Amino acid sequence: EPGVPVLKGISFDAPAGTTTALVGSSGSGKSTLISLVMAFARPQQGRITLDGADLESLKLHDYRGHLGVVMQDNFLFDGTVRENIAFTRPDATEEQVREVSRIAKGNWQLATKHGPPRALDDAVEDMRRFMEAGINAFDCADHYIGVEETIGQFRQRYPALAKNLRVSTKYTPDSELLPRLTRGDVALAIDTSLRRLGVEQLDLVQFHWWDYDSAGCVQAMQWLQELQRAGKVAHLGTTNFNVPRLREVLDAGVTLLSNQLQYSLLDLRPENGMVQLCRAHQMHLFCYGTVAGGFLSDKWLGQPAPATPYANRSLIKYRLIIEEFGGWDAYQGLLRALAQVASKHHSTIAAVAARWVLDRPQVALALVGARDAQHLDENLDIFRLRLDDADRALLTSARAAAPGPAGDCYDLERNKDGMHAKIMHMNQNSHGAPAHIDMSPQVTGSARR
Repeated sequence: EPGVPVLKGISFDAPAGTTTALVGSSGSGKSTLISLVMAFARPQQGRITLDGADLESLKLHDYRGHLGVVMQDNFLFDGTVRENIAFTRPDATEEQVREVSRIAKGNWQLATKHGPPRALDDAVEDMRRFMEAGINAFDCADHYIGVEETIGQFRQRYPALAKNLRVSTKYTPDSELLPRLTRGDVALAIDTSLRRLGVEQLDLVQFHWWDYDSAGCVQAMQWLQELQRAGKVAHLGTTNFNVPRLREVLDAGVTLLSNQLQYSLLDLRPENGMVQLCRAHQMHLFCYGTVAGGFLSDKWLGQPAPATPYANRSLIKYRLIIEEFGGWDAYQGLLRALAQVASKHHSTIAAVAARWVLDRPQVALALVGARDAQHLDENLDIFRLRLDDADRALLTSARAAAPGPAGDCYDLERNKDGMHAKIMHMNQNSHGAPAHIDMSPQVTGSARR
């Protein structure tokens, strides 16, 4: 009510390095107090000090540059997408604004049986935090059990934020269905993703085919193209295709936006022909595994190999990749080089690893697996980081000391007799997540078998 004071006689200290919680009933002045601290409002009497300096004496631009706030209500401001992304950093360059859209929140860690379950409300709130931080691209798949539905719940709960959300999903027909796949199966899968996500058109559908020994891959891609022409899909892409199979699809006249694949300092298989093919057809690379399920992080520097059981399936997958790379000692050598670069830039190993991938030719997007928002600040550090020639030379030297993995993209994982394939679950759309998952497989020395 105009003219009626909200706060009177308030005096308290918020010591550095501590957490201060404001508790009170609705209307008691908590939001007003935060507005005063943020300098959105000014006190009519008294003063607010920071390390003894009156807030009135500080430059607001510099002061607010050190603050972060998550408002009680979420909304988009009138204006462009660029203006919304740059709201908290009005001095951001065009390059910085573009960079923020090159990171996607990967959501595979939310899938049923991937690891410990995540409560729906917590998962939705984490998505809100990513969107508010400017990361407005989410990745999912029809066989990540429960994930498309969770994103659909986010859309319902935060419709204003969802207006700027871009979702890339995957169509992954079950392995047992491939020999008898029909156009009706493909149409039903797309309609199911539309319903789960709560949209009228899918932004991007990335097609995955488990078994190249099963005919019909190109035909299925052409059926997807028909659904695209019908308006149900905006863009088409592929997932984990190797060079020969991707070329077959392109030669059949299918226009593709992207190929999603594994690409990191531990895995350079995309450089064995895929980068060149994508460049020739103006395709982008969307890259997962950029931080190898968390193995490319400060947490593992100088540490022994993890004991079993593994906390989630990503750790099993990338522990196998470390063996293909050259083993734990070779991997530790790479971590030491990454740590040297990270220290130079006051950054983290994970940020350096992801930045290296983003700087590679044809790479448009790095997917960062995020079960929650715990590492969001580290993800945002990727935007700030810039590697120089000396950094790249050091990482190239460390990478060259290891032999693998070798071959084309995802060929190791398609070897039916190999350990990589044995940890895959290829029929989840029909059967759901397996009742039991071995979280303690033999990894050392078994990757190529």
